[in-house]
Amino acid sequence: MNRRDVLRSLAVGAGSVAFTGTARAAVDLPKRLVCVFIPNGLIGGADYFKAGPTPTDIGLGTMTEPLRPYLKDLVVADNLEFKGACGETHYGGQTQWLTGRVSPISCSKINKASGISIDQYLGQKVGRVTTPDFPALVTSVHTSGLTHSYTADGTPVPSNDNPFDVYNRLFANLMVRPANDRELAAYIARRKSVLDVAAKDLVELQRRLPAQDRARAEIQLDGIRTMEDRLASLLKNPTCQKPAAPTATFPHRDSTKFPELSQLALGNVVNAFACDRTRVAVLAFFARQYAGFKCLWAPINQPMDLHGLSHGLAGAAVFQQAKRFIFQLIADHLLAKLAAIPEGSGTMLDNTIVFIGTEIGLGHSNAGLTFFTVGGKNLGVQTGRWIRPTTSRSRDEGTSHTRLLVSLLQAMGLRSEQTFGDGPGTGSGPLPGYLA
Repeated sequence: MNRRDVLRSLAVGAGSVAFTGTARAAVDLPKRLVCVFIPNGLIGGADYFKAGPTPTDIGLGTMTEPLRPYLKDLVVADNLEFKGACGETHYGGQTQWLTGRVSPISCSKINKASGISIDQYLGQKVGRVTTPDFPALVTSVHTSGLTHSYTADGTPVPSNDNPFDVYNRLFANLMVRPANDRELAAYIARRKSVLDVAAKDLVELQRRLPAQDRARAEIQLDGIRTMEDRLASLLKNPTCQKPAAPTATFPHRDSTKFPELSQLALGNVVNAFACDRTRVAVLAFFARQYAGFKCLWAPINQPMDLHGLSHGLAGAAVFQQAKRFIFQLIADHLLAKLAAIPEGSGTMLDNTIVFIGTEIGLGHSNAGLTFFTVGGKNLGVQTGRWIRPTTSRSRDEGTSHTRLLVSLLQAMGLRSEQTFGDGPGTGSGPLPGYLA
């Protein structure tokens, strides 16, 4: 950790204040987003979520029952729509999910987009400053490297579906935390001395700045003081400990090892957040393998084609069982672990939005979509509620899902953002009722 790294992490320079608010707020309570993709839509609407008599009553279905411990952290956004989707296709929905844009080529070919995805956008605006080594993490399970993440010109950002490799990239060079308080105190003192030098440099710089820039320098000084506070707090509450390296040796595309691979991938995201290696992540399950998405793992262990089942009648038991199993993995290995890490006056889940989506709805439709988020109450999310901007599930009568993407941007600190993707033509502003 040297002076250049400190100054870079504090975003000294033009534009920093616009998206961090104040440096103290950004350092005290990191804002995080993880977008989780589960393919093939939903089947049997009542088995997904059930609307209660009031907006704060959310009923769970067969597939979503594992989310019960997180009802107070849940927001269900119903009757959303992929505007301009490609004739109700998986391809168009998968591309639009995080980009909010559709192009003719994305309607017939996977991995083609016409604009930037929300994770990469946040990586540019926030991640390159707060976590420059990993502005946005793109990972997955059983996707053969295919992705939901795109740069501004629509170029795919490869998704790493090898959790062993992701671990090495994230943590191989992470400094091991000292083993005892005495060594930790010396470690903190060394880092604090670097901050002291950086603060001195900023004070000297402030004296030479024009009046309109002095306030920004003061905010950065405030950020250094806050970093010092965080270093001191490590003695009482260390949240980042270098995670143990995975010991498993099975191939990362072994269909029978889906549960183990999922646990490793979810654990990488949690540990990356805890160690502030990244604040933005995408984690996809089976991003492409619709025909090959088979339940070849315990306890299901049936060679059933879930893509085919998703086109069938409501009540396909194996489809619901597989979806429930994935939700259980998410609940146990992502939500529970985030909720177990104290942060500020709450937990890491309070400062993290887990956005769970899919690419198609009931009856192979790109309308009447149900998306949901968990967590983020310290980011302004009005949790524990059901949002239904319109009662219609019919095509062209729903609310564009880009409004939800705008809400996520604003919750992550980009309060001035009003549209995303094709938003100018599909409505502007955040999703009504999502943010306080």
